[in-house]
This record gives sequence, structure tokens and C-alpha cells, in this order.
Amino acid sequence: MTWPKAVRVLTVCLGIDLARAFFTLLWFFGPALGAAYCSASVNDTLQTEGAIAGGITTACVSLAAAAGSALSAPLMLLGSILAMAVGLLGWLAVYTYLLMQNSRIFMVGGGSVLTMLSGLLLSEIPFLSALPNLTVSTGRLYRAQIKRERAALHAWEMEHRQALLQEKADAILELRAMRQAQRDAEERALAAEQEEIPEAEPSPA
Repeated sequence: MTWPKAVRVLTVCLGIDLARAFFTLLWFFGPALGAAYCSASVNDTLQTEGAIAGGITTACVSLAAAAGSALSAPLMLLGSILAMAVGLLGWLAVYTYLLMQNSRIFMVGGGSVLTMLSGLLLSEIPFLSALPNLTVSTGRLYRAQIKRERAALHAWEMEHRQALLQEKADAILELRAMRQAQRDAEERALAAEQEEIPEAEPSPA
């Protein structure tokens, strides 16, 4: 596993965290979006410009602020429920995908389970669900996996290098043994030839 591959899943996690943060802060974003929509739609319909457009915008902001103040409690309740739902469904979707496509990420040990459960727990606590808990917990799992696999790869490369060096040393020893055996055979053959040559008889005086 490498970080470029992990970025795709972490991007999805970040999107889920942003959606959960939006719903957690719905009491703020709801009126703000309502004011922006009111101002844009009214000014576009009436084709207003300048001071009139500014006045309409101010009126929309005031109306949205009043509505947000009156509906703050229901908006907070609705936002908390939606944030919890998004957090749970996002957690299930991400970790189901990881279990199917990258089950090695869960081979860290008990720490992986604690990291997963802590991410789920924090995403279900009101207001804390605005934090990027899913992204952080999944990033910690990826970091542990990448660190573990890099260490395993380094150990394998060291063993492979040592095995190659040992094979090379064995091949050199075998070659030396073959050459020594060849030289011994040549020396024995030369000695045998010298024994077969008869000694020259002395000539008569």
C-alpha cells in the first residue's frame, strides 16, 4: 500500500466528514444558505442593482437570522440526527470497502479495532462529529499499514540480497572446486604419461 492509493479513500472520508460537519452546524449554515438563496433569487427575479440589491440582501439576511434564531433548537436537533446518520452510514461504507478491497489494513492487531471504534464513537457524539474523525482514524490505519509493509519489504529485500550473495559465493566455490579437480586430473594424467615413457639404455663403449 502507498499513500497515492490511500488518498482516494481518504478523499471520500473527507467528503463524509464535511457532510457531517455541515449537518452538525445546520443551525448556522441553514439560515446562511437561506439568506443567500433569498437574496440571489429575489435580485434575479426583480433584476435589481446597486442600493436596491443591497437593501434586498440586507432584508434577506435579517429575515434568515430571525428564522434561524426561532428555529435554532429544531435545526440543531435535525442537524444532529442527520450528522449521526451520515457518520454511521459513511463509517459502514468506508470500512466495508476496506474489508473487501484491502483487508491487510486490519492486520495491525487490536489497535486497528480500537481506531475504527474510536472513529465511529467520536462521529456519533454531538458537536464532536464536526471534527474529521473518519478521515483521521482511516489515515492512522493507512499509516500503520504502510509502515508495516515498508518494513516487511525492506526485510524481504535484505533477505533476498543475502540469498543472492550466498548463491554467488556458492557458485564461486563450486567453480574453484571444478577447476581444482580439473588441474588435479591433468597433473595425474601427466604423471601417468611420464611413468609410461621407458628410460633410455646406455650405449656400449
